[in-house]
Amino acid sequence: MDKDFFSEQVLACERSLYRIAISYMKQDSDAADATQQAILIAWDKRHTLRQQEYFKTWLIRILINVCKQALKKGRKEELSEMEEAAVD
Repeated sequence: MDKDFFSEQVLACERSLYRIAISYMKQDSDAADATQQAILIAWDKRHTLRQQEYFKTWLIRILINVCKQALKKGRKEELSEMEEAAVD
């Protein structure tokens, strides 16, 4: 997969990516961060895509995983903050 194909595909599904990210993250900045992170991961892992016609589906799955990981990490941080407050 070359750079031009990748860029065209990302731009073609940019609106869908943002809508999915905002549905998970709820805040604009978090959704933008998750989208950028997903695009970077996709670029690094582009060799794993077997059929280019499934690019959008593949990228959306990466984005969903990034969002879920970020939410999970956020919950863990909240719990540790609550534990620290309880100790004080």
